[in-house]
Formats: sequence, C-alpha cells, structure tokens
Amino acid sequence: MVWDAVECRSLFTPGLLGEPANRNSKVSNVNGQHKLSVVIDGSSNLPKGKRAHFYGVDNMDDGSPKTDADWRELLSSEEYRVLREQGTEAAFSGKYWDEKRPGIYRCRGCGSPLFTASAKYDSGTGWPSFYETVDNDVVKTETDKSLFMARSEVHCSRCSGHLGHLFPDGPQPTGLRYCVNSCSLKLDQTEASRDSLSRDEPNSSSGEVSDG
Repeated sequence: MVWDAVECRSLFTPGLLGEPANRNSKVSNVNGQHKLSVVIDGSSNLPKGKRAHFYGVDNMDDGSPKTDADWRELLSSEEYRVLREQGTEAAFSGKYWDEKRPGIYRCRGCGSPLFTASAKYDSGTGWPSFYETVDNDVVKTETDKSLFMARSEVHCSRCSGHLGHLFPDGPQPTGLRYCVNSCSLKLDQTEASRDSLSRDEPNSSSGEVSDG
C-alpha cells in the first residue's frame, strides 16, 4: 500500500500543545493510491492566527538549500524578480488579486502553506490581501526603507522568498493586511483546502493603497 499524502490540522493553545477535542481520519483511494487524511481539532474558540495548520506535506519541497541557479530554473523571470529580488508586480496585474475560489495559498518558491482563501478579502488595492496567515510562524517580517518610508516586508519563513508587505489597516478580527504579490503564491485546491470552504469574508476596511 502506498501512502500518497498525509494532511493534518492541529489547533494549539498559545505556547502549549492543546488537548484535541476530536480526531477524524479517512482513507480514500485516489488514482489507485491510498490517501490518508487526518484532522485533529483543538479549541474552536482559538483565533485562527493561533492555530498550527499542516496542509498536504507532499506539496512542499524537501527544504534543501537552493543556489541562485536553482531558483532561476524553478521560477519564471517575474517570479524570480519578486521572490528573490524583492520586486513588486503592478497593481491589478496578478492572477490572484480578484481570485475567489477556495483553497490554500502556498509559497511559490517552496510550497509552504501561507494563507487560506477564507482569510482573503477585497482591499481595493489590486494585490491579493489577507487578514491573517495560517499560523504565526509561516512568515517573517523585517523593516523595508526602500521607498523613503518604513514598511514591514513579509517573507516566507521556510525559503525566505519575498511575499509583499504588512499594513495595520486590515479588517477585523486582526486589523492586519498582508498585501501579497500574486506571483509569490500558488493556489492549492486539493482536499487539504477544506478549511477555506467557509468564506465568511470580512468587510474591507483598508486605508490608502500601498504596493505589495
């Protein structure tokens, strides 16, 4: 029997491993292979930013370091410019700025899960905007002063790929806006994306238009 994929979702209390409220598992046959799906849920009262989500580990790379030549072979010229050279795509030009399908948005560079479609909202900026990540440690930030002002630049924690910028003008419940370049992302609509099927999209409350 070949185990094609394992998908897990665990909800943790901040800093502590919470006791799971329920555990469900399912084995399905996909194209002649067996697929194991496991969902472990903790407290439903925890905000999504405090949850650890593990979506389809088979969709991530092996984590080995890549050379510049490796990145150039893997990515298109535009993806390389944005992910590896901190570039920004033009507003309203990316393929995901108006995307409404459910799924998980992964890092284009390494496949790490970053955002759920249920956390995506229309900010009016022309870039994909999210009010939270799938977990606290999937992205990292650093100060960017390239445009004569201080902004919080957002990177993938796993491969350090440039994603966009973080602004404090998003909708509740977080008040944050992750303004992300489409070419830094890849929408995954596999079974592991079930968490995005409930689209309770918040009202947009973004302020001025700022680039990704």
